[in-house]
Amino acid sequence: MAQFPGRYFRGGGLGELPSTPLNENGALALRPPVGRPPQGGGSAPTQQPGEFKQLNENQSSWAFITFQVDGTTPVKLQADTYRKFWLIQNKSAAGALYVGIGWVPNLGNGLVLPAGIGYEPFAYPTNEIWVLSDGPVVSGLMIYGV
Repeated sequence: MAQFPGRYFRGGGLGELPSTPLNENGALALRPPVGRPPQGGGSAPTQQPGEFKQLNENQSSWAFITFQVDGTTPVKLQADTYRKFWLIQNKSAAGALYVGIGWVPNLGNGLVLPAGIGYEPFAYPTNEIWVLSDGPVVSGLMIYGV
């Protein structure tokens, strides 16, 4: 089984994050990460409930989708959207989760996440996200930043 490039993890959380900066391919970076601290100014979120303003380019608004899927029908979790971060996890104790990134998955063409396994790609998709299971009801979690 070929794996998609990215970071796979197991367990109740996102796993151990590296203590040293890594580059895009997961190798040790020789230089510390360079960037600007988050800046809001006039484009920062407001303190008014329900009011939202566009964030600066180096900030993200985070959200999650919890889902359950059985093996009979693929479920479209999210339409095409710009994402600055994306992660998906199979939260079930049994059953595999098949993920399609821009296509409807089946048992032969999806990213396979066995029970308890999560996945974070090195590059975040902008395609629609579809999921399917191999028979039993599978629950999962998708976290994304826009």
